Amino acid sequence: MTLITLPQLNQIIAENQYRPLLKSDNATKQDQANFQLVMKQMFLGLPVKPLLKTHPHMGRWMRQIKKLAPELFQPKKKLLIDTQVVAPLAENAFIQVHTNIGFRRGIPRLYEWAVRRPNLNWQDRIKLWAACEQYSISPQQVQLVDLALHPSKPARRVKISWSQDRHEQTQLWLSQIVNQSPLVTS
Repeated sequence: MTLITLPQLNQIIAENQYRPLLKSDNATKQDQANFQLVMKQMFLGLPVKPLLKTHPHMGRWMRQIKKLAPELFQPKKKLLIDTQVVAPLAENAFIQVHTNIGFRRGIPRLYEWAVRRPNLNWQDRIKLWAACEQYSISPQQVQLVDLALHPSKPARRVKISWSQDRHEQTQLWLSQIVNQSPLVTS
């Protein structure tokens, strides 16, 4: 059995020239990692002021997230931060992703906040696919709320619905990539 993560998929994609599906964002990896740490610490109730002093623009991003998605900050809202989702792709391969999940009437809603373009990317597709598989729900029930930040432009909230067609296309695409990978053992 093989467990394949998003970083491993990224490497497989890069090595196998699946470039048309990859899009680069302008944010530095360090900025993105620091912002994810700030958000995680904030939701866990840990201090964030030291990080915000070092990176004051992240305070602006946090305020934008609070304005775009106030439902995340309601005391009764159950939000799972950086939660591991594992879905079987084939008999010997599982896909593991980490995402933020809120539940509405028992149905998962994925939340992604990042310095990025406000559109569906391949990582989002895999996260939506994996959530459907792990929670055994139809793709039409799942949504992704993309809270897209930018260093100088206003943040945007985009709600992305999933579909059976996209779900099946993503599964086929993943299967093709994983079947060509040396990571998967027979």
